[in-house]
Amino acid sequence: MTKEATRWVPTRYKVEQGKSKPYWESVCSPESFKVRARCLVPPQDVVLVVFVPGVMGSNLRSMSDRTVAWIPPNGTSEGLDEHKRRKSQSAAARQRQLNPHDTEVADDGKIEMPHDSDMPSMDLKEARRRGWGTLHWESYGQTLIELEKTLNLPYGNGLNASLTGKLEPAPRWKAIFDPKLKHWNPKTSHAPLTPDEFKRLGRYYYPVHAVGYNWLQSCGQSAKHLKKKLREFANYYKNSDYFRFKGIILVTHSLGGPVARACAKLEGMEDEILGVVHGVQPVNGAPVVYRRFRAGTEGGAWYAFKENMAATVLGGTAADTTAVLAHAPGILELLPTKNYSLAWLHTDCKNQQGGKNELSLQESTDPYADIYSVRAQDAWWGMVDENLIDPAGLAKKNGMASPWEMYEIALKQAKKFHDQLKLQFHRVTYAYYGSDKDQEAFANIVWKGGKAKRRLELSWLKKAQAHYRTITGETGLIGPDKEEIKLKLDDTRDQAGDGTVPHVSASVVETCGLKQTFCMTGFDHQFSYKNEYVRQVTLYSIAKIAQLAK
Repeated sequence: MTKEATRWVPTRYKVEQGKSKPYWESVCSPESFKVRARCLVPPQDVVLVVFVPGVMGSNLRSMSDRTVAWIPPNGTSEGLDEHKRRKSQSAAARQRQLNPHDTEVADDGKIEMPHDSDMPSMDLKEARRRGWGTLHWESYGQTLIELEKTLNLPYGNGLNASLTGKLEPAPRWKAIFDPKLKHWNPKTSHAPLTPDEFKRLGRYYYPVHAVGYNWLQSCGQSAKHLKKKLREFANYYKNSDYFRFKGIILVTHSLGGPVARACAKLEGMEDEILGVVHGVQPVNGAPVVYRRFRAGTEGGAWYAFKENMAATVLGGTAADTTAVLAHAPGILELLPTKNYSLAWLHTDCKNQQGGKNELSLQESTDPYADIYSVRAQDAWWGMVDENLIDPAGLAKKNGMASPWEMYEIALKQAKKFHDQLKLQFHRVTYAYYGSDKDQEAFANIVWKGGKAKRRLELSWLKKAQAHYRTITGETGLIGPDKEEIKLKLDDTRDQAGDGTVPHVSASVVETCGLKQTFCMTGFDHQFSYKNEYVRQVTLYSIAKIAQLAK
């Protein structure tokens, strides 16, 4: 082992005569200058690791004038600025800005690269090429960095391993050899990573890429976009004098799960994708989407600064949210599907004698017929207030008969996607989900009210008319007998989950024939990949899938 000081030169990549190859740049120096350049030479066999983010996790811009449409704030300072801007933004301006037909993925988002000595496998230019700038950095940046470092520098003595000749697994990999199963909580018999599998893992290069997508559009369209980007990335390594392409591993977050599942079904992708790792996927949807149509984005107590700021950014009232969500098939595809196992829309009123009036408003297993396609103008529990759909007047400009027609087109796309995808997964799939009592989510949506004179019946509720409704989730009903009651959407989360997706939806992965599922605690939905045990589970799953590479 040399005792002379060294400095790491980051690996760079270029294309010459249509062929890609790695290279390194340094400077010549006199022999008296003892600091030497050291290069990290990647293995020639390549397994792409591609991260697919969740809803609202991709940066968007306007196609017409290329101005910012959606770039979530990074940090408190940017959050305050975005809060002020969104607070004064009209619903019409939101609709025009977040129009699925006039938005595209922006690839120039924030990227903060570590120092060369901490991650010598790539530089900022390479991160841009790999799509890192398409994702919200605060949510996903550290995850991309950790995957790149841990997969490509798997040894504990890391950068000195080539000089000492002693290869010891890094601490995180050691934890995976002997996992804390009480934190991982695998739902079937668990096969730990073996030394031989770890050795095989080290024979490949794992360049980490990212694919942002237009989450306003249908996941079916996003799946085609993902396929296009996967082919683009794969061809970069296939057309090389140095690299040998061996396959793709997808890692997904939230809505990225359905996008990846749909992509795997497209022609030619089933075999090219070695396997998929899903995180906190709303497999059968999340009822909270209905609530946001009728009440806006839920905030917190007056002192919950971050929650309330986020509510303003996402849309604090039904007027703000409906103007965007009603046109966005991608978000409508987050609604509970026909496979959601609960009749999740209820009323809960007390009669004057103190008894309860708990009734389900969903009469069949088809929420499209019972809830989503029902106007709030026609039935008080209907999901969408037609008067809030089109404040910008785009329906008339696009030659449509009414704002409701615009909504119906988006809803039909969402229903078609649900019907086609069903509960199908790639044949090699691992998944984790949250089931934490400290991160409860809405498994049910409840209209809660004051006392009624008598025990209410479903027929009374179905015939009752709304004589007023608000954009914050309140309504007043007059029944056929002229009795009046007031109802308000309950803000009580009622089931363990990750704060957004309830157990009943996420845990469906246990019934779908996956290789392994993990029921976990200790994280919220948005930042689940920042949890150490989630990172261990993700690396374990990638390592197992990598064994399938030729």
